Amino acid sequence: MVSENRVEVLELCLLYSATYHGPDWRAYRYDRQYDLPHCVFEVKSLTKLVLKGKIRLNQSFFNHSIKLFSLRTLCLRELLLEDKGIIEHLISHCPLLEDLTVYCCLAYYRKNPFGSIKFVEVKFVESLFLHGLQKLKVADIQGIQEVYIDAPNLENLRYVPFYQLESPFKVNLDSFTRLRCLCLWNTDVTDKWLFDLSHKFPFLEHLELCSCPMLKRINISSARLMILKFSNDSDVKEVNIDAPNLLSFYYCGDDRAIISFLTSSDHLVFDASPAHDSRHGYYSLREFIQNIKPQKVLASLSLSVYHSNGIEQNCLSIQQVSSIPPSIKCLELDSSPNEDEDLYFHYMNWLLSCCCPKTISFFFQYDYGMKLFIVFVFELLMGRKKQE
Repeated sequence: MVSENRVEVLELCLLYSATYHGPDWRAYRYDRQYDLPHCVFEVKSLTKLVLKGKIRLNQSFFNHSIKLFSLRTLCLRELLLEDKGIIEHLISHCPLLEDLTVYCCLAYYRKNPFGSIKFVEVKFVESLFLHGLQKLKVADIQGIQEVYIDAPNLENLRYVPFYQLESPFKVNLDSFTRLRCLCLWNTDVTDKWLFDLSHKFPFLEHLELCSCPMLKRINISSARLMILKFSNDSDVKEVNIDAPNLLSFYYCGDDRAIISFLTSSDHLVFDASPAHDSRHGYYSLREFIQNIKPQKVLASLSLSVYHSNGIEQNCLSIQQVSSIPPSIKCLELDSSPNEDEDLYFHYMNWLLSCCCPKTISFFFQYDYGMKLFIVFVFELLMGRKKQE
């Protein structure tokens, strides 16, 4: 049907059941996979092919011709492969490929060559080597530890290796000199590598770093950078940004970090979600805001605060602050101390002693206690307005 009707876009998504994503995912019945007909890869009219989920390709795939001469977009997500080289073989026959996604594909090996498909050893594909992709502009590679891509015109790269695997990640990042967007997760990039960013990627406009444990003191200097996202679990001490055209900055990390903008755009949108640690105390939120320089940047700051149970005592023992709290754009509350209404006043008193937001917004995942808390905040703010 696909071939006879000259279909240009084919998306086949066969989702896994919940048992696949459970702790014993290796016990999944792989004999229930869908064997994709090889003739699909002979459809010359296809420009986009998306394969997701319970789809299997065996070694006989190598014996069939591939005629995806018009294919520009290819997405392979959680496929089951009898040979890890199937991905490389397929991509090598797509000369016009511009957009590639490879996400957590699995390779299986028969324990008994003459036995049932049920009895197999399964593991994630660990390496990917792609050559001669002259047209490739976008690549999203996730769940693969070692990646080599020969793509001199690549502009957009997302790379996410598995952080729980013992084998280190390997990727030829420095060869992509035309990158405009780079997203790295679970990678051991260093402060020195980040400092040399503008020399490595002179055209970079969008940078996203998440869970990069080696980063401690971040120094970024770029005249082209417009979007910067940083989310980290490690103890980052400093963030220094010299990006005059930066329009958006998102920070999620240690609330003790000192964030400095050497240059910034007048249209900057600054979102921050500092990670609180009960060992440091709740008082550090005010410190976090005060450590953002220069102060004019605070006018663009939207601060997201999550109330964590078990640290209410720090709220109750807050000392009065004599100085006026700094003004910020927005305060977003992700939760409330819903177990004890007596904490509402102390919690809000602490928040409003840390900052003076122009807007307060609520984003609650659960309805429990939400209405009472919002009513309390409304009455508190109206009461303060009358007193003023």
